[in-house]
Amino acid sequence: MQDHLLSYEMTDAVISQAVREDCLAVLKEYAKVRDLMLVLASTLVFVLVFRAQAHWIWWLSALPVIIYIILGAGWVGAYFWLPHAARSRMSGLPHRIVRVELADEHLAFETAAERLEVAWGELKALKRRPGFLFMCLESGAQIPVPLAEIPVEAIILLESKLAARYETGDLVP
Repeated sequence: MQDHLLSYEMTDAVISQAVREDCLAVLKEYAKVRDLMLVLASTLVFVLVFRAQAHWIWWLSALPVIIYIILGAGWVGAYFWLPHAARSRMSGLPHRIVRVELADEHLAFETAAERLEVAWGELKALKRRPGFLFMCLESGAQIPVPLAEIPVEAIILLESKLAARYETGDLVP
C-alpha cells in the first residue's frame, strides 16, 4: 500500500464550516417528517383542548411540542456556540496546519500541539458531509478533513480499512 500524507490549514472559517455541517447533518438525522407530523397533531389537540377548556389531563398533549421546542432551542444554541468553542480551542496554536498520515500500520493526525497515532482498528466510522469527511475514532474523536484535500485513492483506502473491520466482525453496522 502506498502511504498518503494529507495536509491542510484548519482556519477559523474551515473549523466553523465543519462544525456547522455536522450540526445540520444531526438535525436531518433526528428531525424526521413523521415526528414533525406528530408534533403538529399534538399541537392541534392541545389548541382544541385549550379552547374547549377541557380537563387538565388533556394538557399533556402539549408535551411533544414542549420537548421539540426545548430540543430545537438546544440545537440552535449548539449551532452557534460549537463553532465558537472550536475556534477558541485552536486560538492558541502557533500554526493551524493539520497533517493526516495514512500508512500501512497506522493512521496519524498531527497539529502544532500534538500528534495522535492510532492503529487502523481505532477507525470507527467515516461521515461524509457536503464539504468534509469526518474520521471518527473509537475514543469519540471526530477529525474533519476538507474533501477537497483528500485524493480519491485516500478515500478508497479509508473505506477499505473500515470495510475490513466490518468483515472481521470487529464493527457492527
